Amino acid sequence: MIDAPIFLLSFAGFALLLLAMPRHQRDWLGRRLPPSGDRILRATGFVLLALAFAVAEIGLGYGYGVVAWFGWLTIAAALVVAVNINRARIHRKGSAMMRLGDPARARWAVAVRVLAGTLGAYGLAALVTVALSLALAALGMNRVEAVHAATLASFAIFAVIAMVVFHARNLTRTWAWLAVGSVLLALAWQLPAGILP
Repeated sequence: MIDAPIFLLSFAGFALLLLAMPRHQRDWLGRRLPPSGDRILRATGFVLLALAFAVAEIGLGYGYGVVAWFGWLTIAAALVVAVNINRARIHRKGSAMMRLGDPARARWAVAVRVLAGTLGAYGLAALVTVALSLALAALGMNRVEAVHAATLASFAIFAVIAMVVFHARNLTRTWAWLAVGSVLLALAWQLPAGILP
């Protein structure tokens, strides 16, 4: 399954890029690394993202590899941001949300909803685009035309997903919906793999 290495390399790359920033070093490591450490972390992060691109290209080909890479890149970036936002919870086992006042809780809810409506919607739309292009190609459409048709449809798909996210009442269910949809679509990529030439 080619999707797991693409995601893991992307996640590791973004995590290292996050740790290359002095502010996040103090938050996660408790100290500031020397400038050479920043450069090493930054370079390694970019190398891992490039490796994820190479794995996507080799495993899925150019047309599907680029779209898949962007999709997994988006999901990995959103996950790194979510983990970084919750670092206080991760460092100590208390519930940081319970200590927040109403204004802070409201700002947090808006920030998480915006993250879901932008990066989450983009990631799911990218995965839908890949699955749709694979399905169209499996149904006999020319591969290039299938990618173009799916890409054109992705603009409407993104808009619909974003509207659903911003309209939803329960934010936890929204994130669960985005996660389950992403996993199901990633698994659906594997089905037509043997059908395509």
